[in-house]
Amino acid sequence: MKTDLSYGIIPVHITERHGYEVFIIRHLGGHWSFPKGHPNQGETPLETAMRELHEETALQIKEKLLSEAVLTEQYSFRSGKDQIVKTVQYFIAEVVSPFGVEIDRSEAIEGKWVEINEAPMHLTFEEARRICREAAQILQT
Repeated sequence: MKTDLSYGIIPVHITERHGYEVFIIRHLGGHWSFPKGHPNQGETPLETAMRELHEETALQIKEKLLSEAVLTEQYSFRSGKDQIVKTVQYFIAEVVSPFGVEIDRSEAIEGKWVEINEAPMHLTFEEARRICREAAQILQT
């Protein structure tokens, strides 16, 4: 069994009409989730998450995180003959300019803003839905 570690951002935009919205992407594998990726040598988890967010969507976060909580999802999958246990740690952050999205087609197929309480219905896997519900609870308390 192999392990894999990634970091991501739950990108948030605050609107007067809908409150919190999150940006989700459809990854090349076809599933909907949040932007995430692997660290480069010497990067901190937050640096990795911010770089991956920018590479995949052209979005950048505001100066500070919306919460100090780090949300963790874990799941397993097969890659060839290997069983992989993947752990992804997410930071919750508001983005600077929510309408400046440019999806990198080598990283993702598409993306969209969704009201945070409706987002779980759009996410493919239960772990991503759970993380989204946790983020909503943190932001709305």
